[in-house]
Amino acid sequence: LYSGDTIVSWKTLKLLPFFNATAANIGVSWWSHDIGGYKGGIEDSELYMRYVQLGVYSPIFRLSSEAGKYYKREPWKWDAKTYKIVMDYTRIRHKLIPYLYSEAKKYSSFGSPLIQPLYYKYPETYDEPLYKNEFYFGSELFVAPITDPKDEVMNRVVHRIFLPNGVWYDFKTGKKFIGGNRYVTFYKDEDYPVYAKTGAIIPLAKLDANNINDTSSPKTLELHIFPGRSNTYKLYEDDGTSSMYKEGYSFTTEINYYYKENDFSVSIEPVEGKIGVIPEKRNYVVVFRNTKFTDNVQVFCDQINVPYRRYTDDNDFVIEFDALPTTSKIFVYCKGKDIEIEAYRVINEDLESIISDLKIETKLKEEIDSIVFSKSDIKAKRIAIRKLKRKGLPTVFVKMFMKLLEYVAQI
Repeated sequence: LYSGDTIVSWKTLKLLPFFNATAANIGVSWWSHDIGGYKGGIEDSELYMRYVQLGVYSPIFRLSSEAGKYYKREPWKWDAKTYKIVMDYTRIRHKLIPYLYSEAKKYSSFGSPLIQPLYYKYPETYDEPLYKNEFYFGSELFVAPITDPKDEVMNRVVHRIFLPNGVWYDFKTGKKFIGGNRYVTFYKDEDYPVYAKTGAIIPLAKLDANNINDTSSPKTLELHIFPGRSNTYKLYEDDGTSSMYKEGYSFTTEINYYYKENDFSVSIEPVEGKIGVIPEKRNYVVVFRNTKFTDNVQVFCDQINVPYRRYTDDNDFVIEFDALPTTSKIFVYCKGKDIEIEAYRVINEDLESIISDLKIETKLKEEIDSIVFSKSDIKAKRIAIRKLKRKGLPTVFVKMFMKLLEYVAQI
């Protein structure tokens, strides 16, 4: 189904997440809207980026507009920064195909929509303007869409979110959030509020540089696994084009994550189904999120030790191994002392980042830092910030910090 010809505007963008999620009320999951807006309005790079980011976490990813010379739906029609951000998110969408396809199978078999609104579990948020747009994206992810423009002075969107009960991790940074709470967050253009549940298993396609548009079952499967609890995920695959799956030509791979503190293991079970569509052998990239490097690693294929490569990527521990039969059982074992990284989201880090990015004198930044992070009450901090006007802090920045201190007071 299709949302209709929408106006290009922030107002339209604000309506779309709730519109998409409420479609689940009538059993509709694969709902489409025009990414970027269809007609009218003003072409704006920030608005376009936020449309695309929402589109990545929507059932159907479709950029469209009415005919017109000056509509810019193609990423290459924008400036270099916008192009890079949009292309990065477009690649994320492509990598998500194994996850999306598996979630689509759940909808086909069990009627479980890809997108489910927050109010299914928290009815009180139905009319809450700050949180009504939030939604579950499949079984493993949760999205709190950005639908407002940024503060131009701060160069960030001030975004209030509510996270469901449990523990959640920022999908990009790995920052840890305790659920059942409300947060004030700050997002740059290139960032988007997507969260993985504790123990989440996210199957992704490793993009093939020689065939970037390939949508077939991936030759290299990338598994992102978040710590905190054991979990099971069933990856579903078929040929992606025909109805042969109705005759049994489909495949399920069960992926199990066994969690103990500082002791993680993953089993990739043999595929179930008629062989012939997925690769006979597959490469794997297992990404243990928020995990330090450890030497205590073993990889088995049908109980036989196999070679692997291991390295760290920022706060993640990555194990790679190649060309293992999809009909075999693979077991990955990872253990070490204090290897789990407790990367809690700390508001001070957000504030330091904002101050660091400001185009003001460095010595003023130091004074602002000493005020913002002092033990004084909010009223005293506001007075101290105002006094910095005498030292050359422009009025626009004074006003920005007044608002920022107000946000911090609400945390």
